[in-house]
Parts: sequence; structure tokens; C-alpha cells
Amino acid sequence: MDDSISAGIQWGSIGAGMVPTFEENSARLERGYTLEAWSKLDRTEKAMIIAIRRIGNAMSNLQTEAEVRASKRKMK
Repeated sequence: MDDSISAGIQWGSIGAGMVPTFEENSARLERGYTLEAWSKLDRTEKAMIIAIRRIGNAMSNLQTEAEVRASKRKMK
């Protein structure tokens, strides 16, 4: 991305290829799962929920970047 904002936070995961706890909890909350219900989901289902969330975030970021570029073009 050309235009971005950093919160200065690094998400740590337990190991390579693992989802950071913060991201997993955010996905859980966005979907309205309780901790108990989330723990009953299998790994594949959790992975799909997190992947869909990541794709949605990427799409939103690309849209925002396109809007920023368009705004800069209009200002010239």
C-alpha cells in the first residue's frame, strides 16, 4: 500500500504459520462467538473465518487507497 497508518503494534504469534491471538479474538468477536462456542469450532472452520476476515480487510484497504489516490488527483 502506498498510504498507510501504523498503530506501532506488533502482533506476535505463538509460532510460524499461526494466527496471532489478537487477530483470532477479533475475528471471534466480529462473528459474535462466545469463547465457549469458538472453542468448539474445528481448526478448519476457524481458519476459514479468519481468512474471510483478512480478505475483507484487504479489500477495504485497497478501496481506501483508491479513494485517497482519486482525492489526490482531484486536488491537482
